[in-house]
Amino acid sequence: MSKENKTEENAVSLQDAVSAVVARLQGEATLTSTNAREGAATTEYWHVPIGAVTWLEELATLRGKESDYLSIITRAFDVKSKTIQTTIEKGDSSRKDTLTVDEKKIRFDKWISVLFTIAESEATSNKRVMSSMVELVKALTKAQAEGDVEAIASITADMAVAMTGGKA
Repeated sequence: MSKENKTEENAVSLQDAVSAVVARLQGEATLTSTNAREGAATTEYWHVPIGAVTWLEELATLRGKESDYLSIITRAFDVKSKTIQTTIEKGDSSRKDTLTVDEKKIRFDKWISVLFTIAESEATSNKRVMSSMVELVKALTKAQAEGDVEAIASITADMAVAMTGGKA
């Protein structure tokens, strides 16, 4: 086999591999939505589910874009890193840069030490519960003001589920 034919065969093989990964990502995509906050509407969008994320890395590798893939991952972790190094002032809804550089380093080091551990997972879960509870309390207050007994019962049940980590 000539060198030229081998190059063409490798190009076709690479394109087949890329096409297979693209098809897999497209096939495994699921529809999800943003969390409704303070009465705002949710936004539905297609995304790559957790079980298929490794295919994104495979696609980047096949296309010679590993550094782009790693840059995206790094930016995602930068968002989390920035969050743990900022604070929310009482009565405010946005994060503020109020910590010293040393305080930020302490928080960063603590975050890295628990990253991908049960402790980090529990903290994340607790944060989600608190976020959902805020919305549920607002809905409960409204239902109580309107005397909507069915809504009160439903919201109270949702609160119990949220407080028990999804176990009714």
